[in-house]
Amino acid sequence: MEDLIGYLDEIQSQLTFAAENGQHARRLERRSDELATNILESLSDQQHSVLTAAMSQVEQPLRASMITFGIEPPSTSDARWCFDQYFAELNSRFDGGFDPELSGSAHPEELTPPSGLLILGRLQGRPVGCGH
Repeated sequence: MEDLIGYLDEIQSQLTFAAENGQHARRLERRSDELATNILESLSDQQHSVLTAAMSQVEQPLRASMITFGIEPPSTSDARWCFDQYFAELNSRFDGGFDPELSGSAHPEELTPPSGLLILGRLQGRPVGCGH
């Protein structure tokens, strides 16, 4: 198993190094996919379950480490998307729904300096949440 991990690390290193050479990178990516397919096909159901659980456990902190934060005006489309997602979540949690117009939600002027600010979280450039 350590040999496999070493081999996969080597492929990852080669992919990173070859990023500017698209053809070589695509060939390495194909080889990596083929290797992963061969590995998965050789596993028993139990081994597959264990591997999948381990991958999920590793993925969560990796994804969390890729989140970036920045101050953003509340009028941007990404900020509005975050608000819409938040309000939709609240709407789904309450039996009578949720109407943001009837709530004490912050107004745009409360989310801009000097009164306040809006912090937007992004994962791979996409908005994933916000706070103030």
